[in-house]
Amino acid sequence: MKHASLPHHFYVEVDNTYLGPQMPVGRTRALLHGVYGRKGQALLTHLILETGAHWSGVPLTALFQEGGERVHPLSDSQPWGCMGDDISASELPYLEGLRVRPRFLPTGGRHTGIIIDWDGAFSREPAEHKPLSLLALDDGGFALLPNNYFEISDPHFTKPDAAGIKRLYRRGETVWWERDAPHPRITQDNTEKAAQSSLCGNCAAFDVSPGMKECMPGDLTDKDEELGYCWMHHFKCHSARTCTTWAKGGPIKEDSVSKSWEEKSKN
Repeated sequence: MKHASLPHHFYVEVDNTYLGPQMPVGRTRALLHGVYGRKGQALLTHLILETGAHWSGVPLTALFQEGGERVHPLSDSQPWGCMGDDISASELPYLEGLRVRPRFLPTGGRHTGIIIDWDGAFSREPAEHKPLSLLALDDGGFALLPNNYFEISDPHFTKPDAAGIKRLYRRGETVWWERDAPHPRITQDNTEKAAQSSLCGNCAAFDVSPGMKECMPGDLTDKDEELGYCWMHHFKCHSARTCTTWAKGGPIKEDSVSKSWEEKSKN
């Protein structure tokens, strides 16, 4: 299990019932600075209490904004449990302060600009992957909601009269594969199969013409794989490899085409 530091802290009040059975009725001021959680459980917080104690393990439903009036049940304030152990907390500054309207809560609020996410099985499935937004609610509590559980109001951009089309939105299940960083390349048909089949052996710059094969240092052919020459990077390469400059249309199998690439490489 990993922990995440929030991009910025919050001054909050903790319901004393979460701090021990002998605590007096009321609240304790605290500083919220970090989060953690186990898969399937509620998000838990790291707090510095005004007494100087560092307290861990309090859910969002125990926290009020300073002077807040109420908090909401966990099923409403965090409808999705933690989706893994490897947690991250990221800041999206543009979202901070924008008005939000939760779909299933009887109050509005503002976006804190913080997104909580996990690296795990759910992150591999687009339709299931739900980064959660930390919202500060108008009635004093917090909520951690996926994108489809709230609407954003940006007076400089959003149009209330266009809201009706949202009922047509559907998350797709396509996995958008890309090549190794730092030069991403999206495959033509955006499927895992296409990404895995974009190899040097079918690249437009991969030369396995008869003349080029005579220049190779021996026979390194293995079943359907072989050694060839890459005209993009000017070195010998194996057909089973791949790189970020892959281009559709290969390989080069004719000496005339090979000669054309050779002439172009001199310019």
